[in-house]
Amino acid sequence: MRTLERTERQSHPKKSLAKVGNLVTDFMELCLGAVLLWVLVLDCCGWVEAGILYRVQEEQPPSTLIGSLASDQGLPDSGHLYKLEVGAPYLRVDGKTGDIFTTEIPMDRETLRDCRSMVRGKPCFLEFEVSVTDLIHNQSPRLIEGRIEVQDINDNTPQFPSPVLTISVPENTHLGALFSIPLATDRDSERNRVADYALIAGPDAATLFGLQVAEDRGEKLPQLIVLGSLDRELKDSYDLTIKAVDGGNPQRYSSALLRVVVADANDNAPKFEKATYEAEVSENSPVGHSVLQVKANDSDMGPNGEIEYTLHQALDPVPKLLRIDRSTGIIYVKGPLDREEISDLTFYVVARDKGPQPKSSKTFVTIQVTDQNDNSPAVEIRGIGLVTPQ
Repeated sequence: MRTLERTERQSHPKKSLAKVGNLVTDFMELCLGAVLLWVLVLDCCGWVEAGILYRVQEEQPPSTLIGSLASDQGLPDSGHLYKLEVGAPYLRVDGKTGDIFTTEIPMDRETLRDCRSMVRGKPCFLEFEVSVTDLIHNQSPRLIEGRIEVQDINDNTPQFPSPVLTISVPENTHLGALFSIPLATDRDSERNRVADYALIAGPDAATLFGLQVAEDRGEKLPQLIVLGSLDRELKDSYDLTIKAVDGGNPQRYSSALLRVVVADANDNAPKFEKATYEAEVSENSPVGHSVLQVKANDSDMGPNGEIEYTLHQALDPVPKLLRIDRSTGIIYVKGPLDREEISDLTFYVVARDKGPQPKSSKTFVTIQVTDQNDNSPAVEIRGIGLVTPQ
C-alpha cells in the first residue's frame, strides 16, 4: 500500500524565498500544455497553493465532458490509472484517460451544499480530487485537486407565496399612497432572479390603482399605488393580476390574483421608534432566547391603537430561525443558528393596529449571527493502494 503524494504547502513564514521560487518553477513545468485555468496563490507568509478550475453550467445531462486531466496535465495517453477520490456522486472519471464527466445525479446549483448559504452573487464551486498512478514506472500515486465552477442557468420560475394575494386599503386613503405587495421568490442567482413586476387591471380598477417597483438592498419590492378615490359603499373590492418576471433569457414569469379590499378609515398608523433595528445573537443560542424588541406607537384609541407585530417579506431561512411575539414585538430564536451556514438575517417587521380597517408601518431589522468556537480541527489521513495490471 502506497500513500498519495500531495503537493507540499510551505506554511512557515521564515522559509527562504529561493525555496518558494523553486516550488513555483516546478509547478509551472507540471502545468505545461494544460488547456485550463490554474490559480496560484502566494501570500505574505510564504506558502504556495495551486489548483485546477473548470467551468460548467448546472443541470447538464449525464456523461457531459467537463475536462480531460490526461491532456490538460500533458500525460501520455496510456499507462496511468485515474481514480476519483472526492466529487461523487456528481462526477465520474474515466480510469484510463482521466476525462471527468457528469453523472446521473445533476449538479443543481440551488441545491449543492456548498452553494446554498453563499453570499448572493458569489460563484458556486464543486471541489474534486483525482489520484493518478503511473503503472509503467511503478511510481507512488499523486493527487490532483481542483474545483468546478457551477454556473447558473435560468431553471427556476418566480413564485408568489400564494395564488391569491390580499391587500386591505382604507377608503379615505390619499392619492399616491403605497401598499406593499408580497414578494415573489426565485431560487436562481442574481442575473436570473426576479427582475420586474407588472400589474394588469380591468377597466374598473385601471384608473384607481397603479404599480411602483422599488429596490432595496438589491431586492425588487412591488408596491400598489392608489391613483383614485375609493368609496366602499360603491365597491368594496377589486381583483387585479400581479405578474413577476425574472432576468433570464428566455424569461420566466408567473402571476397571482391581487385582491384589493376597500375598508373603512383608520386615522393613524403605528409608528416605530426607530427606522431600523440592529442586534447580534450568538450561534448555538437556545430556542426561546430573546434577541431584541421592536416597538411602535399608535395615537389612536381602543382597538385602533392596539398593535400586532409580524415578520414581513422575510425570505428563507428567517421564518425557520426566528419568530416574533405579536403583542410585545420581542424577537426570539426559533431554530438552530449556525454562523457557518448563515452570518446575518435581514427582514422587515410590520406593526399593524387592530382597528376594523387596520393601518400598518414597517421597519428594517438586521441581526448578525456571531461566531462561537463550536468546530474542532479535523485531520483526515487517506491511503490509496497502487494498482498494477494483471
